[in-house]
Amino acid sequence: MTGRPGNGAAPIFLKFFEEINIPFTNNMLDCDKITSDLYIRSRKAGDRITLCRRHVTKTLKKLFCEDRVENREQRIVVTDACDRVLYVEGYGVNLPFAADKNTRRFVTVDIRKNKGE
Repeated sequence: MTGRPGNGAAPIFLKFFEEINIPFTNNMLDCDKITSDLYIRSRKAGDRITLCRRHVTKTLKKLFCEDRVENREQRIVVTDACDRVLYVEGYGVNLPFAADKNTRRFVTVDIRKNKGE
């Protein structure tokens, strides 16, 4: 994974699994659905996500506005080499890349903020 969304960015930890008891969580990506390198950046115009729990596709701009998210440009966005959004900090995995009942290998996204934030 490469890139940083800005100064003072939070550390990001990835954990790879081949077995798990929980068939689906909000922060789990299906490794077999990821076909390229991963990148970290902030939101860009036109970024879209389909939230797993809502099954509605929205732009990140609209989603952040609806939820009155502060510091929108500091939210971490994980993308692939085709610039498709895989994960958004505070929202979770984009549905097309989410783990499901057929998933055999998982990766979780864990963003840890500094204690002073």
